[in-house]
Amino acid sequence: ERHEEIGYAEHATRCLETLKAYLAERSGEKDASAKRRPGRVAAGNRSVNASAAADYDTEIVVRLSKGGQPFLGATVQVGASGENVALVDATQNGRYRATRTGYDRHYTLEARLGSDYVEGIVLSGPELHTFSAPALGAQVQAGMPLEVVWAASGSDQADLETKDFNSTTIPDTGSYTIPAAGIKGAKGKVFEDQVRLVRRRTLQLTGGGTGSQLTVSVSNEQSFLVLNGL
Repeated sequence: ERHEEIGYAEHATRCLETLKAYLAERSGEKDASAKRRPGRVAAGNRSVNASAAADYDTEIVVRLSKGGQPFLGATVQVGASGENVALVDATQNGRYRATRTGYDRHYTLEARLGSDYVEGIVLSGPELHTFSAPALGAQVQAGMPLEVVWAASGSDQADLETKDFNSTTIPDTGSYTIPAAGIKGAKGKVFEDQVRLVRRRTLQLTGGGTGSQLTVSVSNEQSFLVLNGL
């Protein structure tokens, strides 16, 4: 049955009663909280403090299941910038994957096999963010707090980390001060560190089972130097 001319919430509910879809977690994600997140479209920077969408690579993983079993042989597409990106289940386990150069921010998802389908799912991710502090290559003293400043802000969730400051969920207000204990460096030498910020938006899918949520995230990094390591 095709569901025409009904509200988004009801549409998603009806579709997900037959077919559960969610974006699987990104492989190799650094922050521990992401390892338990049901999934997402994940964009990562290729250069420090990347400012252009073309400076990102995006991995998309969609896992489909029906009745608790992997849903094999489906046609799965994610729309981005007017193009449809086909996802492939290369391992035949219901995990459909694709990679894409750039960050598009707005995505659509559809999956279909016979009379089972999901469509009309629209995802809007966070705006790209860049760092104004610390500056690239800034020299900071070990054992001193470090102020981090970025824009844009206002996503659903943000996680920030350095090499000695474990990933921490913080309010996405545009600034955060890393405590002194998070800036250690290396004794006897200049230590290159990086601050990494991941910002995300999540869509909960009404009517789906546990884990039926879609998340779009974008991460960026800035490098700085730590002096007089502890």
